[in-house]
Amino acid sequence: GPEPDTGPNPYAGVSCSTPPPKGASLADDPPPYSNGTCPVLKAGYNDLKSGADQRRFLLIVPENPQPNEVFPVIFMWHWLAGSPEEFLEAGELQRGADTQRVIAVLPAGKGDLPLFPDLPFPWPILDTHSDARREEDYRYFDDMLACGAEPFAGNGDCVSGVGISAGALFTAQLAVARSQYLSSFASLSGGIGSDRFEGAAANRNVRRWSTPEHRLPAFVLWGGPEDICVLINFEVASEDLEQHLTADGHLVVECVHNCGHAVPPVEAGDELSRYAVIWRFLLDHPFWLPPGQSPYRATGLPDSPMDWCAIGAGQATMRSGVCEGPGCPS
Repeated sequence: GPEPDTGPNPYAGVSCSTPPPKGASLADDPPPYSNGTCPVLKAGYNDLKSGADQRRFLLIVPENPQPNEVFPVIFMWHWLAGSPEEFLEAGELQRGADTQRVIAVLPAGKGDLPLFPDLPFPWPILDTHSDARREEDYRYFDDMLACGAEPFAGNGDCVSGVGISAGALFTAQLAVARSQYLSSFASLSGGIGSDRFEGAAANRNVRRWSTPEHRLPAFVLWGGPEDICVLINFEVASEDLEQHLTADGHLVVECVHNCGHAVPPVEAGDELSRYAVIWRFLLDHPFWLPPGQSPYRATGLPDSPMDWCAIGAGQATMRSGVCEGPGCPS
């Protein structure tokens, strides 16, 4: 990959705990809740009426919150045939919330437009989904943000999204539709639709990219040329996402492993959760950073076992080594 910038970086050491500088562009306040007065929320599962629909989400909060402690908020969108509980377990999210001091919000997919019998997409990610259906889940995000962030001391300038597979395809669309609230996002085996098939014609059925209002740093990860599932080539989809992000002036951190559409082969740490490197990327990029800027610009990526990551599209060296096994469909 390219050498990191050698000049002075005014954003070196910045994170979500850094106070924004005077005159910085801040995130918009959450929109009003769509059904009047927010329900009282708790750690664990919550029911929330969003628009006309009754929805559920899992809320993970750090243990032993301290007085005046403010938490970054990460929305985590699960994969095809997945669930918030499975994301919680696979991502070691309670441990992550406790050690990295974040709130995790895990929405449950509505599920419609089956790709195969009994296998509906949980999120509106296809061109065949109506605008009204997409707005349902955008409003669902709005309502969770409006009702969950304030009572749990969420940091409005550090609200990010992360998705896996189908959830990652939706996260990219949410980044476009709700960039005024999101500080960064992570796409784990996701991407966008295109007409560049290369063995996966279903990519043309996934919704395309549109330039968002706010430029937000993106962590884009996939499993190499074998990352194909339910007829979607996630390498093509991820590369297409990177091309648009780069053209629009967003910062991109690229990670490419060799395990196909499977659990990213990240080694577990002794103290932090397994995917702490990904969560740290989100926590190191508050909303108010100018377009394309990053604390990593001068120093490069933080030390981590993920040496198959690099700053910039096309800059990562694909991982080699043992894999845990296939993960499709997910």
